[in-house]
Amino acid sequence: MNVTVLGDGAWGTACAALLAHNKHKVLLWCFNQDVERSITLDRENATFLPGVKLPMSITAITEVEEALENDVVFQAVPVSHVRSVLTSCKPFARADHIWVSLSKGIESGSLFFPTDLIRDVLGSTTVCAAISGPSFALDVAQKQLTVVALAAEDEAVGALVQKLVESKFLKCELSDDLSGIQVAGAFKNIFALGAGFLKGAGFGCNTQVFFVLKSLRELEVLLGAVAGHAQSLYGPAGLGDIMLTCFSEQSRNMQAGVQLGAGKELKMVLASGISTAEGINTLVSVCALAQRLNIELSLCFALYNVIFKKASVSQILDVLRG
Repeated sequence: MNVTVLGDGAWGTACAALLAHNKHKVLLWCFNQDVERSITLDRENATFLPGVKLPMSITAITEVEEALENDVVFQAVPVSHVRSVLTSCKPFARADHIWVSLSKGIESGSLFFPTDLIRDVLGSTTVCAAISGPSFALDVAQKQLTVVALAAEDEAVGALVQKLVESKFLKCELSDDLSGIQVAGAFKNIFALGAGFLKGAGFGCNTQVFFVLKSLRELEVLLGAVAGHAQSLYGPAGLGDIMLTCFSEQSRNMQAGVQLGAGKELKMVLASGISTAEGINTLVSVCALAQRLNIELSLCFALYNVIFKKASVSQILDVLRG
């Protein structure tokens, strides 16, 4: 089948490689012309996924009109840029397109999750699915055995996307909880940011795990508020991704937390090579969402105060003790 991936980052490129391995012809839309040239000439995304040779069945392109010629579009653009990219796609979008979100996070201002954002720009009847779970891009590109959650409201859509992506290297757990897996996928970055902050501030594994356990309870509250399914908390998009993101050195969000906990200024962390850590923006959005939904997320607000208002780390410890 001919499919499209929007986004030339590590995850979009890894997804393109996965689809190509499954014998599909892939159009990989690149925001960066340097990435497009690197893939075309050297079969490698030297900027975001260096060292991984890409199959010839991946064609790197830069025109959205060409990208939307295919029926299935995997959207792997960072949440902060999704709206602008989708707006450029809108003139070429069709009613029969299936959009599969690979992004994790919440749009600032609107507080939309990725598929909400897709439907806000392209229309409320846009057919959507979402993939989320413990899936570092490099591991997927290197064909390490991986499990993800795949959610779609339409069972037939879920089955179609599963057939496209599943292989002996990647397994999908099907769900109809489109909201739940996206909430978990965004919230887990806050878990990692907080656990990393405590590590950087000199606290040991006991305290970091305590933070994660307490955060799980707050995620459960948020899932309930958005009509997500409780079982999503314990699947790949929930506990699976939390374990990976909080305790792996590959995690950008954990690394950002470590630097902040060690006393590095927020603006310096944002300007560093890990500026793509989604947890920093997600923390702001989740706190705003909690206020909108009138729910109590004490640990999130404590972490917000410590990171953005330079409050004492004792605020986090007080919530843990409470």
